[in-house]
Amino acid sequence: MDSQEFDKWITHHQEAFPSVAMFFKRIPKETRSGTLELWERTIGRLDLESAIKATDSMFAESDRTFCENHPAQILLRAKRDKSPNTFQPRKIIDGQESFRCLLCEDDGRLTCWHPEQIKHYRSTGKLSERLPNTCSMACTCAAGEQHHGYGKYNPRQWLPYLMPEPLSENVYRLADFLKNSHDKRRERAFDAFAK
Repeated sequence: MDSQEFDKWITHHQEAFPSVAMFFKRIPKETRSGTLELWERTIGRLDLESAIKATDSMFAESDRTFCENHPAQILLRAKRDKSPNTFQPRKIIDGQESFRCLLCEDDGRLTCWHPEQIKHYRSTGKLSERLPNTCSMACTCAAGEQHHGYGKYNPRQWLPYLMPEPLSENVYRLADFLKNSHDKRRERAFDAFAK
């Protein structure tokens, strides 16, 4: 990617993520050009089409990655999209798609409740409008191994966010998850005390 193509990509990226434009405005003028050069060197490894597709992928998944991590996320997504192992046609059995992993449906990534939102909900009983609701995690299955930039899903700590379900259903599941994890901690503490 040359400088003109990078300019096209950064414009497209800022249109998708206005927070990136704000991020660059907050950087002192003395270091802003250096930061922009680092972004250009990183994203410059890609062709324009791959970089735009990666931005569109981030936007479609409502990925709320901190702005500082956007170049790395763009590289990971572009690499994933070009990887021959990424797309594996799903088997159709009796007219139904089948998956090796029912948790991520062979995508390798899970959308989970964001830990900061969980902490806020645990302490207040309400969602915060300032915090993102979700984050992406790598699944524990073989497909999750290709997602190196993501944290690893742990069912004891993370609660999947069911995307087609309405927010109210996900909040109900979150409240139930927190109640059950609290009850289990209380039981473990009691068992440890009783010994």
